Amino acid sequence: LRSLVNLPTYSSSVAGACLDFDSLPSMTDEELDGLLVVLRTLLTAEAPILACQGISRIQAHHKRAVYHNIQVAVSRIEDGTGVPEAATLPIIGRSVKTNLEATETTAALEFGFTCDAHDIIVARCAGAQFVVTQPPVLEREDMEFWLQGLSIDMMRILRTLGLESIDQVQRAHLRALDYDTAAISGLRMVGYERPLPHWFAR
Repeated sequence: LRSLVNLPTYSSSVAGACLDFDSLPSMTDEELDGLLVVLRTLLTAEAPILACQGISRIQAHHKRAVYHNIQVAVSRIEDGTGVPEAATLPIIGRSVKTNLEATETTAALEFGFTCDAHDIIVARCAGAQFVVTQPPVLEREDMEFWLQGLSIDMMRILRTLGLESIDQVQRAHLRALDYDTAAISGLRMVGYERPLPHWFAR
């Protein structure tokens, strides 16, 4: 609320706004519409509005973001529910395909740690268009060096996969290195080269 009260003073220099549904009180669709009208009135026309919520509520989160024309739906991987990261892969993919395809809402993932190139590529394979992460440094020059390192590492991984761009990666490029990961993620296990049988059971 304090940020909203101060928004008119800084609105011309604000790049965008993010609503954290996990921190806000429960709102009806009408109440959320009212809040979004206020934000869109105060912000510039180009400023995007993002909404963030825990991964355990991703289906409802994506549906709500599309219904309210929110540009980006960010799902928080570490939301306190204890769901392993590997188990979120099929959850994310199904929700993106069901709720966000052919819409103007973009899916993103928020990590509770500093992600590396591998994390970014896995997130992209899961259906996220970008990630939100805490950089390991705050100085501008150091951050540029860190981003350059991420880019180099991503290109190395993409070359290993025989790809030229991160836009080409798909879920099929991922492999589970152990049985437990394959069991909860539905990924093909290295050596077995197909999902475990229980993923085909009805």
